[in-house]
Amino acid sequence: MNVDNYIKAIRLARKANIPLMAWGPGGVGKSVGARQAAIEENIGFYPIHAPVKLPLDVAGIPFEIDLSNPNSDRWNSYTKPVDFPVESAPIVIPDPSKPSIVLVDELPDSVPTMTKLYYSLILDRKVGVHSLGKLAYIMGAGNRAEDKGFSSPMPAPLITRFVHVGVCCPTPNFEKETVETAEIDVEPTLVYFTKHFHPIVASFLKLWPKYIYNHQAVPRTWEYISKLSYVSDDLTNYIYCSLVEGLVGVGIGQEFCAFALLYNEMPSTDAIIKNPDTALIPDKMDVAWATATALMHRLTVENASNIIRYIERLDMEIQYYFFMIAPRVNEKIIATKEYIAWSNRN
Repeated sequence: MNVDNYIKAIRLARKANIPLMAWGPGGVGKSVGARQAAIEENIGFYPIHAPVKLPLDVAGIPFEIDLSNPNSDRWNSYTKPVDFPVESAPIVIPDPSKPSIVLVDELPDSVPTMTKLYYSLILDRKVGVHSLGKLAYIMGAGNRAEDKGFSSPMPAPLITRFVHVGVCCPTPNFEKETVETAEIDVEPTLVYFTKHFHPIVASFLKLWPKYIYNHQAVPRTWEYISKLSYVSDDLTNYIYCSLVEGLVGVGIGQEFCAFALLYNEMPSTDAIIKNPDTALIPDKMDVAWATATALMHRLTVENASNIIRYIERLDMEIQYYFFMIAPRVNEKIIATKEYIAWSNRN
């Protein structure tokens, strides 16, 4: 993506609170674009030059706690880093009480010890015992191996902590750097996704459960897509789809965005709950599955009667799926007369 779209991507990723990693050749605007995003948002901008940092610069220097203090419950602690943006540091850079973008620049050039130290920083805004505060947005930037820098391969746990974008270049493919698959218990995972994730994510993975864990596509990156979907005004535009590809890989990302086009054909869940007997029934089976999953996301004891009346108009396979999974999303519906009646009939 170009620099203008890169800035828009930062703003959307920050809105969803997803750490972004910018890749590309030197001098194309990765750092400047991050700074410009902060200027446009009127927030602080604090770059950290990753290759010159040592563990003590980030984690602080260990010191022994006075054991004569009866309130002390640890043998030692760590001093607050002066030049690192943690809460209550002697010189607070940035101010944790104000929003900011913290850019870990040239991240792939870090030595392995430092790269691992950044794991918790990227995911939880914490470095050891120190916290950056909830208002700091963390992102990274760096060169690809083909950009002739001193970049090292990024470890798989760090890859899946980011949404990746290519600035003035394609988004990198991490299939060779990430684990291909894992032993995932599909059914409880889908139940959890249905209960806690955006309906489009749960619907997509119900149809293609093989993508729950597939290289970059892991439960954490699907959670990121869920957050992104909740804050995005359009689930089919270029910026959204680019970030999806940067989270789960280009191939799976393109399939997901193609599904998002079908998702737009889904009838309104509000209209279904209001008029279950006359609401539109989707012609396409995958849209019908998405509709059922979205209704499960909206299910309450109060609207269960209307939702079940609509579900009973769908294909029997979808009905069985709905009545099997729904009580695990909202256990109270098993006491409704509609649920009991359907169960007795089937």
